[in-house]
This record gives sequence, C-alpha cells and structure tokens, in this order.
Amino acid sequence: MQELKHETLQKFLDEVIKELECVNKYYKSRNEKELYIAELVAPLYYDLSRNVYKYVEFINDLEQCDQSDPRIVNYGNDEERNMVTLVLCMSKIYSKYGDSYCPFNYKYELCFYKEHDRFGKYEKYYHFSLRKIKCISCETVYSSSEEYEKFIDDFNTVGITEEYKL
Repeated sequence: MQELKHETLQKFLDEVIKELECVNKYYKSRNEKELYIAELVAPLYYDLSRNVYKYVEFINDLEQCDQSDPRIVNYGNDEERNMVTLVLCMSKIYSKYGDSYCPFNYKYELCFYKEHDRFGKYEKYYHFSLRKIKCISCETVYSSSEEYEKFIDDFNTVGITEEYKL
C-alpha cells in the first residue's frame, strides 16, 4: 500500500491499523475469528487518498492534538451486522475547556460496515463512515442520591409528576 500524500492522514490511518491489529491479537488469544484489516481499511484508504478536500476540518482537529492523541478509546464489533466501530478521543480539546464530567466536547466515530444488497445479503465490500459527534451535555442524574431515589420512586408510582415536567 502506497503512503498517503498528507502526513496527518497517514498518521491517522497508521493508528487505525495499529488499533485493529491489537484487536486481532486479543481475538487470537481467545481463539476467535480475526478481522480482515485490509478489507476494512480499503475504502478508508481510497477516500483519504482521493478526496482530501472532504477532510479539512478533521485534519485541523487532528493537528491540534498532542503527539499521543487522538487516541482510539473504544472499539466495538457487531458480527451480526458486519460492523466494526472505533471511537476517537480528541483529548487536547478536554484540556482547552477545563475539567468537567465530559472528557471532550466532541469525538469522532469511525465505522466500517457492510450494506445489504437488493436481495437481502451482505455486500462483498466494506463501506465506512466518519462522524464528528458534538457533546452537548455530560451530566450525572442528580447531585444527591436522595434526589435520585425520590425521582425513581415518584416515576414508578405515578410517572413524571408536575415537579419534573419542563
């Protein structure tokens, strides 16, 4: 595979591949079916190499991060739906906005998936989507356990009372 022309995007792609390799090590240690990394990253590589203009905001976000960031902080594999998801934490944004319950004000979700064809079978090739997700609020339920318990009791008794309606 030829390297991408854009250094930041190449670094991102390398991190994605490293993360998928780690997932495969885990699967191998459990004697589970490994991911086909080449199949997964093929559409991502294709798009990153040919459509850099679509990634201007993403590149800017990546370049604002520290050397160790972005980190892939979550991984999911849904074999039934032929979907693999990676969540990227942009942690420099966290330090810019100070301490709060939410570690960042946005994150990226990279999802590899197969679509159904018109006959209801999965297509041969993977697709991918890269989404920027803005965190609007990250809060706990209530400041005290008494408030929480009162809400649960009220809700289970009569549903949402006038006290809780907007």
